[in-house]
Amino acid sequence: MRTLAVLSQKGGTGKTTVAVHLAVAAWAGQRRVLLADLDPQRSAAEWRRVRAGNGPGLIESKPGALFVAQQAAERAGVDLMVLDTRPCGDTDTAEAIRAADLCLVVLRPSFFDLKATQRMVR
Repeated sequence: MRTLAVLSQKGGTGKTTVAVHLAVAAWAGQRRVLLADLDPQRSAAEWRRVRAGNGPGLIESKPGALFVAQQAAERAGVDLMVLDTRPCGDTDTAEAIRAADLCLVVLRPSFFDLKATQRMVR
């Protein structure tokens, strides 16, 4: 199983939109996908509740429970786990980064997003 963490230092960058679209694209490509909503706003979970029809699985999780969720997903045969993280660079984000095989940083092309992303990368 591969794990992709979608990260952003700031809110409003489109992080959840990117995470959801990547999960749906992988699911449409016949992959078993689990989207983990780690953001307290629960936007990805709300999207899944109103989505008509099938789609990727979704769990609402706290970062402290991420390892257990990841292990359960692997045992269930999930091919890809997409982590929709909270918009900040704290210990929750660090846990998602450690759990991921690949991290995707989402930002808008603005001075403020670039400055915030520099801090997160450090």
